[in-house]
Amino acid sequence: MTAHGFAQADSLVSTLTGIGIDHIRCSPYDRARQSVAPFASASGLDVRLDERLVERRRSRQPISNYIDFVRQSFADFDFCKPGGESGREVGARGLIVL
Repeated sequence: MTAHGFAQADSLVSTLTGIGIDHIRCSPYDRARQSVAPFASASGLDVRLDERLVERRRSRQPISNYIDFVRQSFADFDFCKPGGESGREVGARGLIVL
């Protein structure tokens, strides 16, 4: 993360403190772990990494026109390329974690 990103993560501590968070699940991506680290440290909560909190698998093959892919994905939540996930599948994966 950038210095600005680390500062934003630090500023989240006061925002998140006192709202009843009793566990932390986090994406395995570095930026996610770095974002939650200050709050986890201040709250004394352990961070549980969850592999389901990752970005959408778009396709097994290169996507020739990414803008068209994004447009079609937003127009149809069931749209997916071969080997990829639909927006609906990604949403369902995320909801299971919550």
